Amino acid sequence: MDILFLLLVFLLAGMVKGVLGLGLPTVAMGLLGAVMPPAQAAALLVLPSLVTISGSFSPARASGRCCGGCGA
Repeated sequence: MDILFLLLVFLLAGMVKGVLGLGLPTVAMGLLGAVMPPAQAAALLVLPSLVTISGSFSPARASGRCCGGCGA
């Protein structure tokens, strides 16, 4: 698998996650599943999904300090 393609897929999926607040696995699985077996695509999603989910539970996010105090 081309590393550049993987980077572009996760960059696009990350941008969707950043704008909408959800969708990284959905976008990435759709794009990766088109070029590789679904089990392999799902395996590639484990770490990025865990990282983005764990960021949602950070203490800075809960206190509103992550976005300049906007509370988001």
